Amino acid sequence: MIFNNDENRTSESPSSYGGFKNKWSYEEYEKSKSIKKSRNSYRGLRAFAVTMTIVAAVSLTCLGVVLAGGLPSGEDPKETEGSLPAISIPSTHDREPDMTRNEIIKKAKPGVVGIVCEIIKNEELVGTSTGSGFIITDDGYIVTNHHVINEASKIKVIMVDGTEYAADIIGSDELTDVAVIKIDDADLPAVEIGNSDILEEGDLVIAIGSPAGIEYAGTSTHGMVSAINRNVKITDDYGTLQKTMTVIQIDAPINKGNSGGPVLNGQGEVIGVATLKLGNGYEGMGFALPINGVVPIVNELITYGEVKDRPDDSFVSGRPAIGVRIETLTEADAKEFGLPVGAYVRFVEEGSAAKEAGIQMGDIITKFNGKEIKTIEDLTAAVLETKPGNKVEVVVYRDNYKEAPEDCYITLTVTVGMSG
Repeated sequence: MIFNNDENRTSESPSSYGGFKNKWSYEEYEKSKSIKKSRNSYRGLRAFAVTMTIVAAVSLTCLGVVLAGGLPSGEDPKETEGSLPAISIPSTHDREPDMTRNEIIKKAKPGVVGIVCEIIKNEELVGTSTGSGFIITDDGYIVTNHHVINEASKIKVIMVDGTEYAADIIGSDELTDVAVIKIDDADLPAVEIGNSDILEEGDLVIAIGSPAGIEYAGTSTHGMVSAINRNVKITDDYGTLQKTMTVIQIDAPINKGNSGGPVLNGQGEVIGVATLKLGNGYEGMGFALPINGVVPIVNELITYGEVKDRPDDSFVSGRPAIGVRIETLTEADAKEFGLPVGAYVRFVEEGSAAKEAGIQMGDIITKFNGKEIKTIEDLTAAVLETKPGNKVEVVVYRDNYKEAPEDCYITLTVTVGMSG
């Protein structure tokens, strides 16, 4: 069984988030980013690498710091935090009687939007995609999935009455698959936010979105909560466990194009964000991000354009990782080859945080987040002390025929990823 993507896209060169079983799949949205390749012919490093291969020095221990994707940097920090809108979770835990399905749809549907994205490369349209979202403030802030707007060059938002707007990305967080976009208008119909912590199995839910394209925008499906706090494991293209997402399982049909749309409770409040479904012959197994976990991420994205203070109780869990395999460059080896002591990068995972930051095979990591790195143990400890999603400075030594050794030190910014 494969977790299938739930949005539509056409593209000249489709790629996928992976083809392994028992995993989430964002299908064509999770494309490998093109990384500018720097010259990798190092004088001392090349000699060191060749020597290590020939001698097969078993005394050096390899460590795989597991693959994890980098997060987008988002917009520049906003100037005045106090003037920005914020959404919150209702403090009450009382359970009100359910409204009728007609009442729920009438209440929430005006605040649900269709999203059309264009992906342009070298001034040429290479792909389009559709998804869903919901308005959270009357001045046009909209919540959707990261994978809906990822790589989008142009975004169009379509209201249920057919009104179209151009939208800007406020911030997007790959780790939680949450994004915020904005349209410019006033007195827009915002949805009401609910409390996902008081959900129970069997509760009524209704999903609204744009399955099978914008022509079916505003489609509603209904069902119930099948399970709460369902842990779903996320793997990369190589089958390596990246993270675990704790989500709401529902049996309301979730189809392509529902991504980013709201899942509503019996009071017409948003308690989840439709994300994925279990495919390959399985029906009635959809999954939604819990709104109580989404709200803190949304507020961070609105305020900073990125997630600076990631909640400790996030619905995404796993170990911090950057995606490199390393070995210690000992003092003896460093002296012999005229190199600094540090963590020698044997391999950089495709799509990893390290790859996104520009770390290359053959680099020597000498500092991580201000901490001096001399061994693989130093780097492991430094990475584990960070939070996934945080940005840190990493100093690497890259012997690229500079006149002075000090010119070979490069400072890179790495957004820490996650492993399972």
